[in-house]
Amino acid sequence: SVYKDEEATRLRASITLSEVTAVASVRSPRSNRQYVFGVFSPSKNYRFQSSSEKDAEDWIRHIRSETRMNE
Repeated sequence: SVYKDEEATRLRASITLSEVTAVASVRSPRSNRQYVFGVFSPSKNYRFQSSSEKDAEDWIRHIRSETRMNE
C-alpha cells in the first residue's frame, strides 16, 4: 500500500507483490533525484525516492525478500 506520507490515510496505490517482476535502483540522466528505486510489474511500474542510499537498499532487499525473487 502506498500513501503520500506517514500521516496520510488516503490510499494512493496498492502493489500486488506476487505480480512484481523486478526491484532495482533507478538512475535517470534527466533527473538529479537521488536514492530512487523502481518496483516493476507487467501492469505498472512504480518509482519511489527514499531518504538515503541505505534506506533505498533496505527497501529493495525487503521487497525482493517478500516477493521471493532471490530464491
